[in-house]
Order: sequence, then C-alpha cells, then structure tokens
Amino acid sequence: MRLLVPLPFDVSNLAHGRNLRIAHVLPALQSNCEVLCVASNEHIAAAARRVMPGVEVQVAGRVKGGCPENHAFHCEPFLVRRSLSFLGYDEGFAEVIARLGVSADVVAGFDMPSVAPLLAAAETRGENRRPRIVCDLIDDPWLLHRSATRAYRRSLTGMKAAAAMQVVRCRVLSRFDALTAVAPQDASRLARVSGRPAVVVPNGVEASTSAAERRPREPLVVFTGNMSFPANETAACFVARKVWPLVLASYRCGPAGSSHCRVPTLAIVGANPTPDVCKLANLSNVTVTGWVPSVRDWLERAQTAVVPMLGGTGIKNKILEACAAGCPVVATSIATGGLPVGEDFGIIIADGPERIAAELLSLLVDPTRARRIGSAGLDMVRARFSWSRVAVEFLAVLRGETAAPADSDGGSDKQDETYRRCEVEEMEALTHAPS
Repeated sequence: MRLLVPLPFDVSNLAHGRNLRIAHVLPALQSNCEVLCVASNEHIAAAARRVMPGVEVQVAGRVKGGCPENHAFHCEPFLVRRSLSFLGYDEGFAEVIARLGVSADVVAGFDMPSVAPLLAAAETRGENRRPRIVCDLIDDPWLLHRSATRAYRRSLTGMKAAAAMQVVRCRVLSRFDALTAVAPQDASRLARVSGRPAVVVPNGVEASTSAAERRPREPLVVFTGNMSFPANETAACFVARKVWPLVLASYRCGPAGSSHCRVPTLAIVGANPTPDVCKLANLSNVTVTGWVPSVRDWLERAQTAVVPMLGGTGIKNKILEACAAGCPVVATSIATGGLPVGEDFGIIIADGPERIAAELLSLLVDPTRARRIGSAGLDMVRARFSWSRVAVEFLAVLRGETAAPADSDGGSDKQDETYRRCEVEEMEALTHAPS
C-alpha cells in the first residue's frame, strides 16, 4: 500500500498529542505501507526527519514535475473557500498533494490543517480513480473549540474559527472516505455531522520498565499538561484553589518514620504556565515547575496523579501517561471519555472538590492501595494502549477494513441531514457577522 501524508505543520513538539501520534504511528506503518510524507517547507521537513528518521520526507517545493492545473478550490462555494483560507490554505502545497495522490493508494492527513490538501486529493482523479482519503482529526474540532475560554470564543478570531470549523465539518469532511478520532464521543459527533464513517483509533503510550515500577513513591500529587492550554489552566486553578486546601486540612502526618510523615505536595508540571498558574506557587504546598526535561520522572515519583478537567474532549494523554508510569489517577468524569475506569484499570472517577479531595487523601495515606491501583493502570495501558496496537487499528482504517461505530444518538439519516443543515445555517450567520 502506497500511503501519502501531507505535513503542513511542524511535528517536532512531541508534547503535542497530534505530533506524538504521528511520530509513533507512521514509522510503525512502514512494515505494511510505503510511506511518503510531503512537508510544506524545509523547516517542517527537517523536523519530521528528526522525529521519524526512518520515514521518507520530501519538501513540496522540490517535488519534480509541474503541477497540473487544479481549479477545484476556486469552484468551491464561498463559505468553503473562506473557511479553508482561515485554516491556512496553501494552493501550491495542495496542488502537489493532488498530483502525488493520483499514484497513491491512500492519502491520510492529521488534524484540521490537513483538510485542504486532503480535499485537493479527493477532487483529483487520474485514470478514472482516486486514492482513498482518510482524515485523522484526533478530536472533534467543534467540541475542542468549546473548551476554549469564553473570552476567546466571543472574540472576532474565535467566532471566525468557530465558523470555519463548522463549515469544514458539515461541507468538507463528507467528501472523505473515513474519519478517525481518539474517543467515542468525538467519532460519534463527527460521523453524525459529516455523514461519513468515523472510527475510534485511540492514542498510545510507552509503558514504564519493571525497574521504574519499584521506584519509591513520595507524598506527591501531580497534574501535568501544557499550562497555556485554557482547559489545563482552568483545571490547575481549580485543583490548587478548591481541592488542595481540603486535602491539607484533612491530612494528618503520622509519627516520624511512618509511611506518611511528610506533608504532601501538589505539583503542577508542564510548560508555558500562564500568569494565573504561576500565582498558584504562592499557595501552601503547591509547586509550579514550568517546563521539565521529563514528565515521566515526576509521575514515577508521585503517589497519585490528578486530572481535574472541567472541559475538553478526546482521550487525555495525561491519564495514559500517568497509568504508564504506574501512577494511580483521580480524574473527573469529563476527563475519562474513551477509557476504562475503576480501580482495576488504575483510574478513579471523582467529581466535585470534596470527592476529589477525599480520593486523593485516601491514596496519600495508603501507599499499598495506591501502588496496587497504579499497577493495575500500568497493566491496562500495556494491554490496550500500546503504540503498536494503535498502528494496527489505524492500518485497518486505511485499508477500509473497519466499520464505523453506530451513532450513539440513534438518529435517522433525515435527522442527521436536518442537524447538519441547522449547524451550517448557524455558522453562515457567524461567518458574515464578524466580517
């Protein structure tokens, strides 16, 4: 199978879930596919070669041969052209992908910036055939947009982004052969609004070694993530200001030499902390680290991880990373979509400050229980969320072997069409209003 992958963005930051997915899945596919990545410029190509040294990466501007004239973009309706332009449409790059796509079996793109070159490949046919088009959106972009701050959503840029996302979801994704997402709720919404097959292909994680499992744990609670992401900022402030004081108020140190003779610490670990997150370091027994060389080191030291998300979508990589480090997780319901939950899987659900604090306190004062639950989480990710398993599931989608999940809402085709029409009409109003 000849697989063509457009890369219109830098993949070097592996803290980004999309980039981590690309860096693991594409090399793993090479045993079954002839993979060719085409980058939009030299910088992106160099970054891709660093993180995927065995994968062939070319620069669009250096692809030999002239590009055939392709006026598909100019024939699109105004709303589609406007939306793709907002997402960074590059006509030259799209033309290269369209030409190379004719000789590929599958053209697969990742995330919203890949939609425009995928559309160009979908609208180009050679010798009465076109490649299979697969778009891995990771998350439903509309659900992700709703997790942004209210100020951003109500800004001019936020409204235009919302309009572009909705138009793409309703009018462009329907032209692709298959869509993938990391969590069931995202796949279900994408299938419903686009009318196309949408399959769950979860993210993966690399599990700790057996030596790391035996590493001593500290009275430490860790929350990880990019702290400039609005949902993470909100969660960090929530756990530090609403939950952590309850933990400290109830925690009682044992006698010297006992298993819990130290006052616990909450560590907020992640790059780019906002000013509001930095201020949390002034609170009692709260540490804000900023960027760290290895998040895994913090998770392997911690007695428990906390994932107190109040918004967002998709499978949370931070939960998989904690489980992969043998660290038990206390998470809100909204954070656990698409994951098995319960002590037998290393993940405890708790909603509300009092409940979260109670679960954290229980794990802090009972290291034996914490280690047992952490080991269960490690076993779970080894069995279900290895990158090799993710690659196998993604390959099935590329081959067209995976059926789309049933729509969770059980709506009819007529209901789906009404739903799509209403969303488009709403976004048309948004598009023209900020203009």
